[in-house]
Amino acid sequence: MCFVIGKRNKIRRAKRNICCWKIGNYFKSSFRSSIRNHSYFKNSWTPLLFLRIVKERDYAIGGMCGLSNVINVGYHSYSNREVAISLCPKTKHVVKFIIPKGSKYYYNRYFHEFVSNQIIWKD
Repeated sequence: MCFVIGKRNKIRRAKRNICCWKIGNYFKSSFRSSIRNHSYFKNSWTPLLFLRIVKERDYAIGGMCGLSNVINVGYHSYSNREVAISLCPKTKHVVKFIIPKGSKYYYNRYFHEFVSNQIIWKD
């Protein structure tokens, strides 16, 4: 999954815990994301990631094509539960996470998406 970043997007630091939503499946005592198949454990901190922007990459998302900057590595999530539900296949689940206070993140208003360097499963 690529996070498309506009020229106006700036990296932010969370001033408080930010509620967000991920799509995936429960697997034993963990939750696995639907895209990267990363395992999350309830109330456990994830490894810290470096958010690196890849400059001028071709993309085709939601019927839009163009040349844009993207972030490939990071914890992707949705800011709006209803948006996550609308994108969620019937075989998957939408689960509550937080981007912890102090984490770095980007936000895309058009797609209602976050990409952050840390995330915690709270459900």
